Amino acid sequence: MIALVVVALALTVTVALVALHAVDGRPGDRSGGDPVAAVSRLRVGCESGWVVPGWGDAPVPWDGGFVMAHSSLDGPSRVHVSADGVDWRESAPGDVVTLERHVNVVSGYGPAAYLLGWDARGPAVWRTEGGDRWESTPLLPGDRNPPAPRNLVITAGPRGVLVVGANGGFDTEHREVCAWYSRDGRSFSGMFAIPEPEAGYEDYAPVAAATSNDFLLGLCDRDRCSILSSADGTTWHDISAGFPQTGRTGIGGIAGNASVVVVERCPAPDQERVSDEPRMWCRRDGAWRPARTDPGTLPDAGVVPAHDRYLWAIRNRGTGFIAPGGTYGDVAGVIWHSSDGAHWRRTPVRDNGFDRARGIRDVVIGNNRALAFGISADPADGVLIRQTPTP
Repeated sequence: MIALVVVALALTVTVALVALHAVDGRPGDRSGGDPVAAVSRLRVGCESGWVVPGWGDAPVPWDGGFVMAHSSLDGPSRVHVSADGVDWRESAPGDVVTLERHVNVVSGYGPAAYLLGWDARGPAVWRTEGGDRWESTPLLPGDRNPPAPRNLVITAGPRGVLVVGANGGFDTEHREVCAWYSRDGRSFSGMFAIPEPEAGYEDYAPVAAATSNDFLLGLCDRDRCSILSSADGTTWHDISAGFPQTGRTGIGGIAGNASVVVVERCPAPDQERVSDEPRMWCRRDGAWRPARTDPGTLPDAGVVPAHDRYLWAIRNRGTGFIAPGGTYGDVAGVIWHSSDGAHWRRTPVRDNGFDRARGIRDVVIGNNRALAFGISADPADGVLIRQTPTP
């Protein structure tokens, strides 16, 4: 048994900061509960000494616990599962050949967790319910070329399981956005193209999310971002109209519910002109509007202008959202939360001990607890864990 799996950045070995607290909600369910309550009780706690360098996904919950996949820079891909987020055991399918370390290759919902990888035949999805036994389903490309492993992502939710990727890069003759869909997570459709989005043909992975109401997909190229939604994983609608398209822009995160879509807009860095334009955008009633993001209040740590704030992810929580990230300059880990997607409040940094982190990598909620994974500001800190009993 091991204490935790760790996140690393680039070639620098960093460590994971973990805070745990029991929260209300059905195990593995991302839809219930209050985002403010979930993050307001997170605390930094005691040290744990197991450190593994490498890139990896933050854990995702399902009814059986949590699953995490990661790849070290010079070693094999590995998969770990945990019933409680504290004690982890290795549990990898024996026939996985490749796990990409730069994209989301694990997801979970309800009774099952899913792993996206490649075996000797090509792309496949592995499914588990107990965390020990995995069953694989090949993703059949038909007469198309499947996207490269680094360009594929997986997401699971109440509407099913979706695998999607961008194909072709600068090959204008063959470029397309391809997907596989499964309603039950056991059998997948053949690969199909998502027709004619106005962007998304760069050679990189799209951003995808499964919400309580639909699937969301964010795709960007040099000139434009396209944001798509689908209620069934196969028929897609472009909801980009009104989303700001000025300058080269990426999408850092996407989330939504029955009435709101939230997107992090990431303008390309400009050394000559620092921009403090809003990064969080909210779509409600068919219209995109900039969201208001709380910068914090001095003397708390990490109170910086908008261009010195960043997010790692946007996650659903009940009818609201949670967005982990951090700050440059006055370096600190930060978690923002919103009940409506339009107004984002910041949790206190020093009161929660997040000033000891360089950033909060992700917040994962399920199985009656919340886990916040961060990157330690001081590698000597080791892995920080605190567990509070369920009230």
